[in-house]
Amino acid sequence: MRNASDHISEQPPGGRSPPPRGFPPAPAFRSACEDAIRDQVADGRACSREDVARRLCVNERTLNRRLAAAGTSFEQIRDAVRASLAMRYLASPDLSLAQVSDRLGFSEPSALSRWCRRRFGRPPGRLRQEIRPRA
Repeated sequence: MRNASDHISEQPPGGRSPPPRGFPPAPAFRSACEDAIRDQVADGRACSREDVARRLCVNERTLNRRLAAAGTSFEQIRDAVRASLAMRYLASPDLSLAQVSDRLGFSEPSALSRWCRRRFGRPPGRLRQEIRPRA
């Protein structure tokens, strides 16, 4: 018969169990999360932790743990994906700032402006001027 101390001694060093079988390694999980976020943001949909977790077939808590194991967080990945898409959208002369805001999942253009100031240190209009090729 086994007792509780037998179970404890089976734990790997550091006290953490390895991820369950079938789970991708941390870098692959991070990449899958980036793809899920990119798809949602690029489609102009609000990107929530719940939606991404559902798409990856895990619960939100598991999503958070797996991203922490990869050295990041949902917010950091979403911010990086938004930054990449923002630069692409701002370079497009066909999109207004309101359209860029909608495509990135912000509730209104002023939210995009605040985010750009925090992320890039300047408002989206100035960023647009800096990244567009001069004619």
